[in-house]
Order: sequence, then C-alpha cells, then structure tokens
Amino acid sequence: MDLEAQRRSLGASFDAIAALYDEARPRHPEALVEHVVRTAGIGPGSALLEIGAGPGIATRPFAERGCEITCLEPGAALAARCRSQLSGYPVRVLETTFEAWPLEPQAFDLVFAAQAFHWTDPATAYDRAASALRPGGWIAIFGNMPLAPPETDVARAVQEAYARHASSLSDRRLGKAHGHGDYALRLSECAGFEAPQARVFPWQARYEAEPYTRLLTTHSDHQALDADVRAALLAAVRRAIDEHGGVYEVHYEARLWMARRVDERGADR
Repeated sequence: MDLEAQRRSLGASFDAIAALYDEARPRHPEALVEHVVRTAGIGPGSALLEIGAGPGIATRPFAERGCEITCLEPGAALAARCRSQLSGYPVRVLETTFEAWPLEPQAFDLVFAAQAFHWTDPATAYDRAASALRPGGWIAIFGNMPLAPPETDVARAVQEAYARHASSLSDRRLGKAHGHGDYALRLSECAGFEAPQARVFPWQARYEAEPYTRLLTTHSDHQALDADVRAALLAAVRRAIDEHGGVYEVHYEARLWMARRVDERGADR
C-alpha cells in the first residue's frame, strides 16, 4: 500500500468511530488556546480555517470566542458530528480534504490544525496555508503528545501488555513521537511564513481502565492492528490497570507551532 492509500485508509478508520473519537479524545489546554488567541490577535468576527476538524474538539473553544470558522473534514460521519456539536455557532463544515478544497486566497486571519496536519501533503500544505491567510495572519499547528510514563507498577504492567501483544507499538508507550511532523523546519522553509515559534504546555490526566482503553482505540496505530490483536492488547491493558490500583496517569505535552504570514512585500522575512 502506497503512502497516500495508507493515509486514506487510516483516515477512514477515524470516521468509523466518530462518536467514540469525540467522547474519548482529550481536549487541549486552555492556556494553549489563549496563547493562540493572543498571538494571532483573533476574537469575535475573525475568520478561521481549520484543517482536519474531526468532530469539532479543537473548533469549539474558538467558536465560543465568536470566531467564524470554516472547517475542512473529509470524513462524512466526523463532519456530521462536527455540524451537530457546533450548531448555533458561526461554523461551516465542508466535507473535503485540504488538498481538494478550492483555495480561498487571503481570506483568513488564522489557519489551524489540531492532531491533523500530519495527514496533509507536506509538498503543498504549507504553501496553501500561507495563500489562504491574509498578510499578517497566522498558522497554528498543535496536538497532545503523551510522554514516557513514570516508573510505577501500573506503568510497567501496561508496558508488559504491549510487549506481549503489540511490541511494534512499544515506542508509543515510551513517549516516542507518533503523528507529528517536523513542523518548525517545514514552516521555516516556506517562503510564505516568518520564522516559526514553538511552545509546550505540560498537563496530566488520570484514567480508569475503561476510559483509557477507549482512548487507545481512537489512535490510528491501534486501529491499524488486526482486530484480534487489538482486542487482546486492550484486554491486557485494562487488566493491568485494574490490578494495579485502577487508575493510570498520563503525562502530556500539548505542543504548539505558530508562524505569521509575511506581509505583502515579504519585508519581515
């Protein structure tokens, strides 16, 4: 399977679990959202473009601030859930990929993507994002990254479950990056943007066994497992948590990359 076919297949796996994805996925820290709002200077009436909106998890905090948002989401079920969850807000949801979307030049104050920009084509996505922005507008790419777990009995038991049932995913449990590109480098190479800035927002979440395994089900690398392998892995993870206190703590970093669109002369480049 070529890379593009693999991307389409994994993307479709999210659409098949749209409701679960919306319910189980963690939200992004309020401090991150506030930093984007302040840096980009957006507020009521600002025009935003979201790439890969999914069920609208990252859309909502900007919609609640009165921003007018165009959401691009290729999955029919995810797009429908996004519309339903954000009805009443100034949000339009278009069922399309970023690549297929008819570009609206210099129409937006902010282009953003949460847990989604790595699904775009890096050969064109940065230039298209710059073209969609008004001069002086901003791009914001962000997502939650689970870190290596602390050395606890429950963490060791969960790691053993991966070693037994899905050793190919063991790096995920050790905090290795999955689903994040080299955004700073790509942004710095794009002539449409000024030098990028990066910020990190640490936070933690505590999960009981069932919510945690539901969360794992929403990750593309777990979706790609054989159904029998995935079932055995999740049962082992659930058992590991239940047998070691019933709670699994996950340490996250919400990572944010932002860059400003150059002005019309490119004088700030």
